Order: sequence, then C-alpha cells, then structure tokens
Amino acid sequence: MKKIFTTILIIFVSTIFISNNQGYRTVLQNNFGKGEHLEYLVHFGFLNAGIATIDVDNKLYLVNNRPCYRIDVYGKSVGSLEAVTKIRDFWRSYVDTASIQTQKFYRNLLEGNYKKEETTVFSPLQKTAQIKDERGQRNFNIPDYVQDLVSGFYFLRTLPFEKYKKGEMLSVPAVLESDTYDLKVEYLGEQEAKCLLGKTNCYVLSPIMPENQLFKGKRPVKVFISADKNRIPVRIQAEFVVGMVEVELQSHKNMKHNFSFKK
Repeated sequence: MKKIFTTILIIFVSTIFISNNQGYRTVLQNNFGKGEHLEYLVHFGFLNAGIATIDVDNKLYLVNNRPCYRIDVYGKSVGSLEAVTKIRDFWRSYVDTASIQTQKFYRNLLEGNYKKEETTVFSPLQKTAQIKDERGQRNFNIPDYVQDLVSGFYFLRTLPFEKYKKGEMLSVPAVLESDTYDLKVEYLGEQEAKCLLGKTNCYVLSPIMPENQLFKGKRPVKVFISADKNRIPVRIQAEFVVGMVEVELQSHKNMKHNFSFKK
C-alpha cells in the first residue's frame, strides 16, 4: 500500500506544451496558484491507511534564475498501516511558474526500517541533472520536459482534456532517482466520480502497466480529475491482487476557482 501514492504521482506527467521561450516552453495556466492546500485519505476497504497533504507555498522562490512555486507533499501512515509499518514521507519540488517543469526536487523517506534522503537539481537547457544521496553525487541525462513526482502532479492539471478523444494515449516522461521513464497513459473519457466530499464530473486516466504480480486487471489504476477549471485529482483507485486501494480528496483550501460537489 505504501507504494501506491508514489506510483500515481509518476503518471502525473505529459509531454504536451504550448510554446517555446529561449529554450523553455510556456504553459498558460489558470488552474492553481500560491497558497493552495489539498488533503487526501488513503484507505484499503474500510480501513484507513494514510493521509497525504499537498501545499503550494504563499511566496515564490528563485531557482536557476527562474521564479518557482515551492510545493510540499507530506504522507504518513495512520490506523492499521501505522501499526504495521510507520511511514513519514516528504517531497518538495520547485516548479517553474512559466514552464511548469521541475527545477529542483527533494525527498526524505521513512518507511519502516527504510530511510532515504536525496536532492536533485535540474538543468533543463543542458538536459542534465545532478543528484545527491547516500551514494554520493552524480550527474545524469534527462529528456525534454521531464517531471519529478510532484511537478508532474501539477502539470497534469494544465492539460486540455476536453480536447482529447477517448482512448487517446499520452506520453509520460518522468524521473525517479537517476532513472527516467517513458510511460504511456490512456485517456478513458469523462465519468462522475465520488470522493469524501461528494460527487463531481471527472476526466479519467489510466496508466498502461507492465505485467506484474502486484496489480490486477487490464486497467488496474485509474485517476479521476475534476472536469472544471481547477483540474483537481479527486479520486485514485488501484486494483491490487489483495484488494482495492483508494485515495480520496477529503479537504481543500484556497482554490483558484469555486469548487463544489454534489451530495
């Protein structure tokens, strides 16, 4: 269960862009802004397993001479999962306000006996990045517009899903540690989805998962993104061989646009 939030964040990326400005794309977005707060509950059936919060800082930060949003994600185990293994995970991303791509990424993980701390600084124009962790410091190459786990979450919200056709495939460049991935995500159309706050119409995405013994079914993971100007992921569900794990929005603050649910 502790891998599901990271798995979902990896697919929150796309290669679509609007224009190019001195080597950087410019993504025109009015979907989120400073001070936004989202909170999610992770549960396995009736058992609560974790809570995740996502916060956009109230001020901007300069990284690589680019103004950036600082976005913090904090996840912790609760309930029955806390009794089995203690999880305290923290991610921080500095996301370019114009290109909506990562400039710097930090994470500090505590999952039972497993611990990891790393910092990655990106050089998008040079297509390189430098990572520092317990193994030391090293450089690696990156593709255009690669996203970390957090920046991809926010770039997803800028995409024009209303223009996509059901069954259309999206390309997903993402980075985890010093490994880059080119995943595929299928757009499944629109569907009403329910979270802890109520029901709302959503765009539905599903990553194409390689055959493995962890997930179950043809489309084991589905992400439901509100079909409004906010584009908030309101529900994530993953069908594992041991059962369904669900991530549901349970609170939000300081949204860019009015946001309401049907009961």
